[in-house]
Amino acid sequence: VAIEPDGRIQVWTAAKNPFGIRTQLAKAIAVPEDRIRVNVVNVGGEFGGKGDAIDLPIAYFLARQSGRPVKIVMSYAEELTAGNPAHPTVVFVRSGVKRDGRIVARELRVIHACGAYAALKPNAALATWHYAGGPYRVDHASIEFLQVYTNTVPGGYFRSPGSVQTFFALESHTDMIARELGMDPAEFRLLNLLGEGEEDALGQKLREVRFREVFQAALNAAGWEKRKPGRNYGRGVALYERHIGGEESGVILRAELDGSFTLVSPIPDQGAGTHTILRQIAAEEMGVPIQQVRVVVADTDTAPNDAGGARASRVTYVASRAVVKACSQLRTQLTAQAARLLECAPDEIDFRDGQFRFRAEPSQQVSLKRVLAQIGSPLPAFGGAAYGVPHGRLCADRARGTR
Repeated sequence: VAIEPDGRIQVWTAAKNPFGIRTQLAKAIAVPEDRIRVNVVNVGGEFGGKGDAIDLPIAYFLARQSGRPVKIVMSYAEELTAGNPAHPTVVFVRSGVKRDGRIVARELRVIHACGAYAALKPNAALATWHYAGGPYRVDHASIEFLQVYTNTVPGGYFRSPGSVQTFFALESHTDMIARELGMDPAEFRLLNLLGEGEEDALGQKLREVRFREVFQAALNAAGWEKRKPGRNYGRGVALYERHIGGEESGVILRAELDGSFTLVSPIPDQGAGTHTILRQIAAEEMGVPIQQVRVVVADTDTAPNDAGGARASRVTYVASRAVVKACSQLRTQLTAQAARLLECAPDEIDFRDGQFRFRAEPSQQVSLKRVLAQIGSPLPAFGGAAYGVPHGRLCADRARGTR
């Protein structure tokens, strides 16, 4: 952390959520967000853990008192005690089942040991109640989840917080029910899977449901029906269902004079291949090889806002939609310029393989490079998108511009 003469605060950190960290730091040190600039350095693997300010407020106050830039490097032991470990969890689950194997009721009580201090508990970081029924039909449900202060390291986001523990208990419970009924565990699951338009345990009506297709494909691929002989051989099945995070995101797509494209992204790649996905989508939308698309991660002053960072499996669904919108805007601008060169209307032009072609006479065409040369400067376009709604409500396909 460095404090400039004009009071601006420069921050360098390995984090997946620069805009969220800017907000956290601003609240912690009581300054406006626009005084803070977060510069993301290489993140590496993070598994949900690098989304918080953690020691940045300490670095700020040290920098303010000393008048010098301050860098904090933790030892391995300090990293473990200052980070966000997963929550030890106890799950009580009881289900009512008919003789034919249909689940009709469920009582779920989940207790998370959340560690000392407030940590992330006030914002319901472990809202595990939406996993109560899993992908199964449960007509009657009673759900309680508790986040308990304990004399341990504060827990936080770490690889789908709360759901791993809850689903381990639920799927183990499902196997126990099948065993008591004398049913094949796969058969029992197939009998109770939710279908299109049905309501889950929270009363939410689901759409585009693919539970059965995915599960059956996995059973077929594993050869579930083929009983293998021999001792010391075991096998099992389980299903996992979770929401996808939403919130807004944006990108800037710029057409360069050499025919390449630059994506300015607010989301760093934390090891999951985020930038590869964005490059693939931009390349397909713009009709160029992926080698002609590069991604640049900008700081919080120059990148479009991203509300959530790389979390909750949201990036592919949100950021990629923003890329598609930016490509559409940029293609419209480029097509208009190509139409002037080909002396036709924009809606008479097809664009593919880096060439703009007059539809009525395909031999009349102009290259992307020539169109950009005529424009004379890099051409930017902004794409913004939002996907989904807050936890506990059904994810809906909603896209809208943020500017």
